[in-house]
Amino acid sequence: SDRAARRRRLLSRRSQVACMVRRAVARARIAAADADDAGRDEATRERLKELCIRYYNLTRAKILGLDQKVSSALSVLSSSLSYARHARDLSSFSLSLGLFTRSTVTLTRLPASHPQSVRCSRAARENVKKGSEGTVRVWGVWKVENRPLLSRFQDECASRGGKVKGLFTSLDFVHLPRLIAYGFGGGGDDAEDKAFLPTPYEAKVPNRARETLRDSPLPPFPRNFSRCSTVGVSGSSSSAPPGGSGGVTFLSLCRVLITRVAVVRPMPADAPASPEHDACYDAEMEEYRLYDPGKVLPSSLLTPMRN
Repeated sequence: SDRAARRRRLLSRRSQVACMVRRAVARARIAAADADDAGRDEATRERLKELCIRYYNLTRAKILGLDQKVSSALSVLSSSLSYARHARDLSSFSLSLGLFTRSTVTLTRLPASHPQSVRCSRAARENVKKGSEGTVRVWGVWKVENRPLLSRFQDECASRGGKVKGLFTSLDFVHLPRLIAYGFGGGGDDAEDKAFLPTPYEAKVPNRARETLRDSPLPPFPRNFSRCSTVGVSGSSSSAPPGGSGGVTFLSLCRVLITRVAVVRPMPADAPASPEHDACYDAEMEEYRLYDPGKVLPSSLLTPMRN
């Protein structure tokens, strides 16, 4: 009986030890599994963080791109509206001007398919100065016909000789009426009396063209001309694009008589005329500075917009 009791106690102790071992093994396995889960959770969190950052960057880039597109579209829309308003004003001015000058001075809006419009648009698009950003798109082309100015220009060419070039210059809209009616020289004190001829309409129709011309300033001269459509404004050698100052700027394609030219590099901002030459040329900027307005004949007006 004692032996049986000892055997039972021994078996009970063995059973307890085995149970303790199994519990220890189970706890060790659970701890290992928890450690693995913690590692996987940390890796998952890092991966999620990386994906969130990538998604944020992509979304932000798309938003910035859309903002730029919207800003560009609004800028183009604003420019288009400005040019449309000025086109309306030019059409009204040209109608009155042609009526009261008996068509000796006319301004005609050319359709996009007109050969002269196609040539002018191509010249503006293709002759962009190297280093200028973007491209030039022409919104509209007007043909300028001024018979008195043409006659004086032809007499100048016949008496001086030289070479006639087609060159661009840029002007603010406020200068266009005077340019169309009198050219860059202004025509003198009696220009208005010479331009407007007696017509049977004076007593019936108000002369809007005369009023517009009195409010329009004379275009600054001397000024710069270039074969490039990105020529600067008001005689400046700057290569700033047309309309870059925030105002509405037009391009005038002119026939320019080139006779005696002095080559300078760079062109001073206040380079004076001299008896030896009547124009300066900066080969680096590809711009001429003309000192005699009688050697310039405006032939076309263009409305350029930068892309």
